[in-house]
Amino acid sequence: MPEYSYTQSINLINLISNFKFLLIILLQAISTLAFAQNQQIHFSHIGSRNGLSERNVNFIYQGKKGFMWIATRDGLNRYDGYRIRIFRNNPDDSSSIGGNYISHIAEDKQGNIWVATLGGGLNKFDRKTNRFSHYYHEDGNARSIASNFINRIVFDDQGKIWVATQNDGLDLFNPVLNQAIHYRNNILDEKSISGNNILAVYKDSRNNIWAGDQQKGLNLFDRKTRTFKRFIHLHTV
Repeated sequence: MPEYSYTQSINLINLISNFKFLLIILLQAISTLAFAQNQQIHFSHIGSRNGLSERNVNFIYQGKKGFMWIATRDGLNRYDGYRIRIFRNNPDDSSSIGGNYISHIAEDKQGNIWVATLGGGLNKFDRKTNRFSHYYHEDGNARSIASNFINRIVFDDQGKIWVATQNDGLDLFNPVLNQAIHYRNNILDEKSISGNNILAVYKDSRNNIWAGDQQKGLNLFDRKTRTFKRFIHLHTV
């Protein structure tokens, strides 16, 4: 039987230990893979039969209280995991939501739900009273939002709302003052926003605001100069 020095013995023990460790890891990986392959993924479907107001869903948002807020073409739906409550416009109730075509949903720091609509302006839901406050475009009021047709909304780090409108540019709305600053395309100014039909607006991790329009591309807002840098796709032949 061969003889080993103390150092050789220690190295041999380490080698055997490492081999056992790798073997355990390999067996665990094989077991996990086999388990994953045998797992079946199940989906639960929530449709009009379950109380959803409409099958075409534009957006889903989970609020701080755990409710799922679902934007449809026929009302705002709130789902608590068991039941759905529908909020629709009621012409006889001034505290109902302003419109039924819900395009987007956001939440402020106070836990209020803000709802963008196509045709019904911007709406704030007060969860304590279950009532809506409305922010509409008003003819003759230059400080009101530019349009009642809103595609997307996003809060910035100062609590103001960037409102992406349909064909009327991008608004910066101050909900405390109920006043908006309008940013529209100017064909003579290359630092203006590239288009007026704003489909998307986004705040990144550095609090930069990005806006995408329907035809001309992507825009980055410069807070210091209050102008836009454009990122436009160039067609090549």
